Amino acid sequence: MLVWLRRRAGEGFWGKLLDCFYCLSVWIALPFAFTIGDGWTERFVLWPAFSAGAIVIERLVFRERAVPPAPYVEYSEEKDALLR
Repeated sequence: MLVWLRRRAGEGFWGKLLDCFYCLSVWIALPFAFTIGDGWTERFVLWPAFSAGAIVIERLVFRERAVPPAPYVEYSEEKDALLR
């Protein structure tokens, strides 16, 4: 069903939204929270909890070997466009 939905979404905004694991985990968690939760308050709390659980499991299973360094941009006053 998800493959069919992804193909129907195409390459636009909705397709990219379905490609993002974090975004997709939010929408996959919704029916589980609705099914398991007893009241609206419990369903509302379970929804992000299930999504966060999926994200934690995904990050534990697919760890990156090395964290890439933060990009460093050298600052020079000569390139500053501010007029004084």
